[in-house]
Amino acid sequence: MERFIAMIATSAALALGSIGLIVPSGQSAAQAPKGPSQSIAADRLFNGPDSTDMPGGAGRGTSWLVDFVTKAQQAQAGSKCPIDVDVTVFAGVHPGIVKTTTKADLDRLRVENQALAFARRDVIASILKGFGPSVRVTSEVSEQGLARMVAISAHSAQDKEKPKLTTTSKPTKGSKVQPGQQIVVTMKARDDANAWQSGIKTVTLVADSEGDRLIAGPTYPPAPAGCVGTPPEREVRATYTVPANPPPVVRLTATAMDHVGLTDFDVGEFPTGDFYGTFTQVSFTVGRDVYRTQADIVFNHDGKGNLTGTMTGRQVHVDYSTGGCSFRMVQPGRFRVSLVGAFTETSSPKEGSTLKVFIRDIEETVLRAEALCDGGRGGPIGPPGGWTFKMGVWTPEQLLGSPSPLGEGEVLPDGTRQYKWTHETGGAGTRGTVTLRRAAN
Repeated sequence: MERFIAMIATSAALALGSIGLIVPSGQSAAQAPKGPSQSIAADRLFNGPDSTDMPGGAGRGTSWLVDFVTKAQQAQAGSKCPIDVDVTVFAGVHPGIVKTTTKADLDRLRVENQALAFARRDVIASILKGFGPSVRVTSEVSEQGLARMVAISAHSAQDKEKPKLTTTSKPTKGSKVQPGQQIVVTMKARDDANAWQSGIKTVTLVADSEGDRLIAGPTYPPAPAGCVGTPPEREVRATYTVPANPPPVVRLTATAMDHVGLTDFDVGEFPTGDFYGTFTQVSFTVGRDVYRTQADIVFNHDGKGNLTGTMTGRQVHVDYSTGGCSFRMVQPGRFRVSLVGAFTETSSPKEGSTLKVFIRDIEETVLRAEALCDGGRGGPIGPPGGWTFKMGVWTPEQLLGSPSPLGEGEVLPDGTRQYKWTHETGGAGTRGTVTLRRAAN
């Protein structure tokens, strides 16, 4: 029967000198392997290769396991950081046995070894449960040399909680803004879920609608070592000025990041019209998206039911193959579309509100893509700068998103009106979504 080996592996986060002296009774430090790991026979933890009972007595079985965890958690002198200990009991069959055993015997051994590993996991967990959640005991199947082994690792408690970001703005998110107006954003970031959080590293505000232009981005030092206290809150106040020629929707993103790279973020949208929303459309062939179009929409309402506005966006994707050649986008197609329409709001839920939108003028740039043929051998082919594609999605006077009226759509819980459509013939066509909502003011 295969011998069971218990492997003790410790993290470099601990004082290795302290851990190096933790050895079972009857084994001197000089006999222990050098470095941050050591190995012991199975009967140091259990009464035999197939036993789930631990021997009694000092320095063996239960006593040794408890002593190891206790000393591991005390290894960082002067630190208030808790020490996490992970115990993994591996099931499976050693690779050497796999090569020399019949399939029927291998299947039996796998079942037996898995049952043994699960039982030993439960025994170890019951012994160590008094240490609380800082000690975790799990089992895992492995046939890569770890089969029928126990791995124990100890390390300082790690920052696994993302920071918390709260933002406020003046005007509030969703408010209509105009050129030259200032938007003041206040960001408060905390990374204080517990004393071993790493602390806030950066708090940034960027203007997505201006190519991710950085508005503010101070950096801060990490929390003091030793978990001596919770990291402080960081507060940043930033001012953004709406440009003279603003996009349909000013979009600002605030992000808080801690010193291990965990983040939290919040996006604020500030339309330049009375109504705003998004347009998304995908042109597809069988099993493949060809063009993917995204745009922001903004409308002004004259109070008499008439709408005027714009839709600004780009085609962000091309995936098209023909004649053994595939096309890859190298320059997105950008467009600006003037819109006119009508909006009538009624108080009767049964009648609902009506919305009609028509395209008036189109300004667009072509989408450029390069072609690769025969698996890309020889590099791209075609004219310099790539092939050009006219988007060809809209024509003047066509109703937005569909050759038929959009209808009433669906009113979402936040008041957003959403319209969806799909037009398909022979596995090819378009599908899209339009969302519209009122500005907050």
